[in-house]
Amino acid sequence: SQTQTVEVNAAPPLLENATGSGGSILTQRQLENLPLNGRQVYTLLGTTPGSQFAQTQFGATGYSGTRGWDVSNNYTLGGGVQNYQQFTLNGTNITEQTGGGAGTWFIAPNVDALQEVNVMTTTYDARYSRTGGGTVNMVVKSGSNNFHGNVYEYFNNGHLNANNFQSNVAGIAKPMFHENQFGGTFGGPIKKDKIVFFGSFEGYRESIPFTVTSSTVPGYLRPTADGVNFNNTAQSGVTYQIYDPLTTTCINGAGAIAGSLGNCSSPNHYARQLFPNNTIPTSRINPAGAALLNLYPSPNTAGAALSNNFVANAPDVYDYNQPMARVDYDTSDKTRWYSLFAFQHGTEDRNTNGFTGVAERCNCAHTRQNLTASQDMTHIFSPTLVADFKLSFVRFIDFGNNGNLTKAVNPTSIGLNMPAIPTSPGANLPEITLGGFTTAVGNQISDTVWNNFIFDNDW
Repeated sequence: SQTQTVEVNAAPPLLENATGSGGSILTQRQLENLPLNGRQVYTLLGTTPGSQFAQTQFGATGYSGTRGWDVSNNYTLGGGVQNYQQFTLNGTNITEQTGGGAGTWFIAPNVDALQEVNVMTTTYDARYSRTGGGTVNMVVKSGSNNFHGNVYEYFNNGHLNANNFQSNVAGIAKPMFHENQFGGTFGGPIKKDKIVFFGSFEGYRESIPFTVTSSTVPGYLRPTADGVNFNNTAQSGVTYQIYDPLTTTCINGAGAIAGSLGNCSSPNHYARQLFPNNTIPTSRINPAGAALLNLYPSPNTAGAALSNNFVANAPDVYDYNQPMARVDYDTSDKTRWYSLFAFQHGTEDRNTNGFTGVAERCNCAHTRQNLTASQDMTHIFSPTLVADFKLSFVRFIDFGNNGNLTKAVNPTSIGLNMPAIPTSPGANLPEITLGGFTTAVGNQISDTVWNNFIFDNDW
């Protein structure tokens, strides 16, 4: 008999001579098989040496950092400086470059669309710049001469979850948790050996239960036909006394009247008299002020507390859609092209004070949108000279309101006359801040746009 043995040995090279950059590569197998909460690719960065996610606070603010919706710069790569990392998609920079958000990625490609992720912590190669903390380069899959695809659905709900403590105390029904993450990929030939394509789509829908505890104006501090009697504050455990500002007088150190307002002999010594029966009369209550108080909901907790007397379910609702496409085509034996397109549009709605209507403050219609497009050409000039040219455009939009502007009302509707603001097209109520109570009404709009125009050439 005869015996034949084939022995194969493979080991990484002792010296990397093809590139000046060092790092860790996350392969397609790792991307597809490692468990990911939220299936966001950047959560895998912590598996590479010297890299970690630095966010420590989660929950009621809506911050997660583990979903495709989230954007963050709260990372360190290879022990480098936070805010100085760079993220690229097929070599196209998808990173915010300036301000407090420097180092933030604009898009988290769905993991099923990625071929590999290279976490480069020692970026000495001249093609990588603007980084003091490492570069994460992701490569999108390309098509082949055979058709391939997959579909997926990840579903989670809260039917087996217990109610939280605050909702139980207030007698509020259990808020429900829902999460749906779905999508698929498909690729194949358009013209075999010449043109191939690859596409992916991911959709995300999530409703996170949050319970908001706020402080609203109790009924005994709202105007009635007799005014507002502050003796009723005894119900809260403390009786507050209210003084009439129109009775302000100057006094000396002995408590005697000394001088007149604006000409006090002791500038810091003033006295006022209590309102009769500790009650502000109706004649002294401004109708617009009373109308502002009525924008606050009534307390819905037991007792007569002045604070933390309103509890509401305020789910944090997210959604986004992310289509991606790549087309590779050869125009000759020496020239190869590919076009890459990635898009994501998502929204968040989260009530932050639990109030409804015009009094609501929120992350309302918070929108994030990313567009990434690149055209790449590789040409072989000679056996020793190869060049790659890439033209890219990236746009990221972050837009949101801190109030429900669909419920906005004109200030004149409550008797409040305000001058028009030249820089604002709308006439909305002002934000209301009362000492000891939760702020009501939101009318601020934030709108930020980042554009990256990039031309790269490598020889």
